[in-house]
Formats: sequence, C-alpha cells, structure tokens
Amino acid sequence: MRIMELVSVDGCIAFDLDCPVSAGGTRLAPDVTREEAGLLARAMTYKLAVLGERIGGAKAVLRASPADRAATVARFCREVAPLVEKGTFLTSSDLGTRTQDFAALPGYRADSIMHGEAGGELADTVVTGLGVVVAAATALGGLAGRTLAVEGFGKVGSAVVREAARRGARLVALSTLHGCVSDPAGLDVAALEELRAEHGDACVPRL
Repeated sequence: MRIMELVSVDGCIAFDLDCPVSAGGTRLAPDVTREEAGLLARAMTYKLAVLGERIGGAKAVLRASPADRAATVARFCREVAPLVEKGTFLTSSDLGTRTQDFAALPGYRADSIMHGEAGGELADTVVTGLGVVVAAATALGGLAGRTLAVEGFGKVGSAVVREAARRGARLVALSTLHGCVSDPAGLDVAALEELRAEHGDACVPRL
C-alpha cells in the first residue's frame, strides 16, 4: 500500500498495489482518513480483479465540507491531471462528488451516458445501486418477499433501496451516520425518499 499525500488540498490518494495503472473514485467528506482510503483502495483491487481487469485499486479522499466541493475538486483535478494523462491514476465520482466535477481531467467525455440522469438521479449512481441489487438477487434467486437491511442512504444506498423495493423486497432496517430506524413490518420507502430529498441522509433519525 502506498499513500500519496496531496499538496493542493487536504487529502491523499491510496494505491493498493504497485501497478502501471490504478483506478478508483474520489471521495469528499469532512472526516475521511488515510486508513479509509487504504481500505477502499483494497476493495477496488478486489472489484477490478472480479472483472478480470489487470488494474490496481486506488482511492482518493479529500477532507472538505460539501459547500467547498467545487473549489476543492477543481484544485485536486489540476494536481492529478498529469497522473491521469499518463494513465497512472484513473478516477471519477464517489461519496460527496459528481461525475461532472472531473470534467477538467484528460479523457473526460461529456457525452458519456454516465454523466446523464436516469429517473432524476445521476446515471453512475443508479448503475452502482443496480449492481448491488442484481448481485443480491442473483445470490438469493430473486428479491420478491425478501427482507432487506441497508447501511447508508446517500447516492448509492438510496438507489439500492429504491430498486430492491421495486423488485419486491421489504426494507426492515436502514442506518446512516446520523442514526437508524427499523420496522419488521417494513419501512415506507416512498416516505424515506421524500425525507431524503428534503433533509439528505440525516432524515433517518427523523422517522
């Protein structure tokens, strides 16, 4: 594991393996850590290996508030642009960032379907959540009548909840950093979505 400290912003990039090419998203939050970056980079290595890609896992973490996202990511992009241009580090959105934040990086394609919207949500978020649900449905032989507990109700977590409910699963527990709720009879997914639209993932302890 190699940690590269960033100089233009408060943060770092974790490279799990010594590979010619490493890839992983860029996460932005006030409390992200070096240790978190390392764990996420290792998880990316596993994901890429499952896909048969000979690419090492990586993860960038930027310590900043959501209000400072645009300026922070812009400085980050200027710093890592040479790495991206050489193919050493490939990155895009993660928690706290959007695909459009990386438009300044070499190779960015504005016409990519991943930058569009699907059902009012960013396509990359929907696709990630769909992947989680499809994997669970494949392992279980379908989700109809199954109970579901989800940790996290941000971009991906909300997409997971919405798609799983559409496939007949019953959400019985939901947690975030702000708290958790549970109901063996099932939580009202539509009400959760409305609260999230108004309050973000902090809506969970409000129920």
